[in-house]
Amino acid sequence: MASPAGSLTPARRGGPPATRLDAPEGACDRTGLRAAIGRLPLLDRYVAREVASHALGGFAVVLAVFLVTRASTLLSDAAAGNLPGRVLTLLLLLRTVMALPSLLPAVAYLGVLLAMNRLSRDGELRAMAASGVSPGRVERAVLACGLCAAAGIAVLSFTGRPWAAARFNDVRERAIAESGLDNLTPGIFYELPTPAREVVFAESRSATDPEYLENVFVERRNEDGIAVFSARRAIETHDPFQGVRTLVLEDGWQYDLGLDGDRRTVTQFERLAMQVPLAPSAPDLAVEKSLSLGALYEGRDPEAVAELQWRSAMPISTLLLCMLAIPLGCGDPRQGRAGRILAATIVYVAYRTLLGTARSWVADGILPSMPGLWLVHAACLAAVLALGRVQRKVGA
Repeated sequence: MASPAGSLTPARRGGPPATRLDAPEGACDRTGLRAAIGRLPLLDRYVAREVASHALGGFAVVLAVFLVTRASTLLSDAAAGNLPGRVLTLLLLLRTVMALPSLLPAVAYLGVLLAMNRLSRDGELRAMAASGVSPGRVERAVLACGLCAAAGIAVLSFTGRPWAAARFNDVRERAIAESGLDNLTPGIFYELPTPAREVVFAESRSATDPEYLENVFVERRNEDGIAVFSARRAIETHDPFQGVRTLVLEDGWQYDLGLDGDRRTVTQFERLAMQVPLAPSAPDLAVEKSLSLGALYEGRDPEAVAELQWRSAMPISTLLLCMLAIPLGCGDPRQGRAGRILAATIVYVAYRTLLGTARSWVADGILPSMPGLWLVHAACLAAVLALGRVQRKVGA
């Protein structure tokens, strides 16, 4: 019976000798990256192709879930008037770059887990063993994939993440400072981030001059009472250098009310200019996320230490998760696949939860910086060694 396409089976008895799977292949006349890949042993290329094919599918799913979640958050900010719609795409891209170091370890873990599960289920691991390939040789091939993934994640974690975080805060602050009535959607109440807590509402936008809003309502609060303004139309100008925003109301009424709601005075005006200070926007991201590696290393505060250890944890966890996925993915093909996937999911969630908890404890000063997050890594490494030992005993 013919073996499945792409599977590795030992040569039949009496046939030609089986080809060693760890023998280097590749044309010597190739140059560059293709030549380097061609010189890799056949087993390494085969395992890398299996891991990459499963990891790409997992990456598409994980990225789609992340984009939907973050996009909904940014859209809610835009609907509330905090962000103009034109910067949403840029902010979403920057958020994605920041999140890649945290998402990719899970993708690598999933790729190795599914690849080893398929090789075990289709009997290819037994075929490799019959061809003279030891389990340790397969583990070294997976470890090589994990090292390559960890190296790329380390670059993203130490350089891409702080750059994207600094850029994110800069774009967000500039967008909020430049936002005004031009970005106001008629029919929605907007609360400005000022000490007076101005509330602005407009029924429509002028058809002849879109810079003007029509049938405008404004409410201001202070310690003396409430001032309500109703104008036929309004326009706004802002000066970020002076730190003021001027709201010009035309053809309207001003109602001064007491704190109990009693009307004090009513004033009619033709043109009224209201100066609204530009409140500095609080950064959406912690300052430590935008600091460089050198600044974090020199920092002595617990938040900087926690951020440094978290960035280091991403490539380290990638390597540990790839090693952990080998025994979790391998097993008796007669056993159910769902049970192993469920167990692997529980292990991953527990590991990442412990990492997040340890990070919070280090930042709050509850857990010392040493061992810090290294304590969780040590526990994961102990689990890898224990599962590997159990797997070898079962295989023996």
